[in-house]
Formats: sequence, structure tokens, C-alpha cells
Amino acid sequence: MKPGSIILDLLRTYGQRGTNVKDIASTGHLFGFSDNQIRVTLSRLVSRGIVEKRQRGHYSLCQVTDPVNDFAERWREGEARVKPWPSDIWLCVHIAGSGLTETKAEWALTNHGFIAVETRFWIRPDNLSTPANALKEQLLTLGLAASAIVIENARLESSVRRLWLESFDTAAIEARYRDMNKQLEDSLTRLTYMPATQAKKESFELGGRAIQIMAKDPLLPETLLSPATRQQLWRTMCRYDEAGRHIWAGQQQPDTTPTSQTQFEISEIAL
Repeated sequence: MKPGSIILDLLRTYGQRGTNVKDIASTGHLFGFSDNQIRVTLSRLVSRGIVEKRQRGHYSLCQVTDPVNDFAERWREGEARVKPWPSDIWLCVHIAGSGLTETKAEWALTNHGFIAVETRFWIRPDNLSTPANALKEQLLTLGLAASAIVIENARLESSVRRLWLESFDTAAIEARYRDMNKQLEDSLTRLTYMPATQAKKESFELGGRAIQIMAKDPLLPETLLSPATRQQLWRTMCRYDEAGRHIWAGQQQPDTTPTSQTQFEISEIAL
């Protein structure tokens, strides 16, 4: 973890109300960063327009849209991010010109479950609930070239489809869900008797890793991988997120017994 990611993750937790530099520095201490490292990094983030100084010694994320944060926060939608997959219907992105030379564009497509079957032609099953035009807007904010064309309801040759299908190890994906779910469950038990500083650090780090898995999930159609384990991880993370918030607020932890409905707000992320 780097000082910049620590600061941004913490400020995302507080939202627009932000927090003071003392709180930011003390969080940095948990991860071995000095006051000077935190202050220098904070100053750089302000100069880059990512963080703003609301008043003396008090900072928050800039009010402009943070596309990476928006992308990460979609984990909260769980299975609402997908729809039933019509038999063999695909979603495609064609890149015109030299728009795919930038790493950001590749990152955006890859982390939405697309794979490149040709230099400028990316595909994935058309099972995302986000309409194609809205998906393109999301991808544009993350670095996709404006000249890109998003095609929905596409039918592809079997050789092209196979390239995508062979790009994902479904057994490994499901094992990753199960492993992270167990880590979260075990941590929930430990957090109840950990010292406050240790509990803060563990919930911050582990919650961030869990969100990475869920935010970057390829969201395979249920015909390829049952969503049951993915759903279980999401439910556990909702409980973990709530427990972590209480720890960071210095409050007694809530009952994290699974329920059919969980209320939660913005969480720590580390992308």
C-alpha cells in the first residue's frame, strides 16, 4: 500500500464531509508511513486536483466525479449488475484509430470482463444490466477513446466466442470467491476482540482486497458459473463493511448475523 492510496481510501470513506489531517496521519501510521510522507503526498494530491482543502487542516475528495471510485462502488449493486444472458448474444467494443494504445483503456475494458479477440475488437457476453450507451459513458470516463463503438446484441462466430470462453478459469474464480468469503468471516470473528488500532488496520486492508475482487469481477453468466458463491461473498462483504464502519467510528460493532437486507454506505477501497 502507498501513502496516496491510503489517503484516498480514507477520504472516500468520509465522503464530502472529509476529515482532518490528524486523522489522515494517524491512519498512515497504522501502515508505517511517517507524518512527512503523508503531508507531502496530501499536498501532491491537492495540487493534482484530486483532494481539496475545505478549511485549515481539513480535507476531502474533490467534488468532481471520481470515475475509479464510481467503478469500485458498483460492487454494492451485487447481482443487480447482471441480467439473464440471451443464448449466445454478445457485447462488443470496436476501437477506431489508435485509441487503444493507452493503458487506461485496456484497464477499463479488462475490468469490465472484456477480452481482445483482435487488436481493436473486444467482446464479452451481453449479460450486463447497464444499457450499452450508459456502459460506453462509464468506459469513456475510465479512459476509452471517444471514437470507440459499442455494439450490443451481437452474434459471433464460434471461433471468436471460444477465445472469450477459454480466457476464464471458472474453478479458479469460484475458489477466489470462497477463499475471500472465508477470510471475511474469520476476520469478523477476530474483530470483536482485537485492539482498536489492529482492528482498524485489518478491516481497512481486507475490505479493500475484497472490494477489488468484486469490483473487477468479470460477472460470468450463470450458464457458465453459478452466481451462488458470488452472491454469498457480496452478502458477507455487506456485513463486513458495516462492521468496519463501526470500528473506524469508534462505535460498538453491530450484529453481523446475515440478514436478507443490509444497509451500508461508502466503503474503503484499494484499487
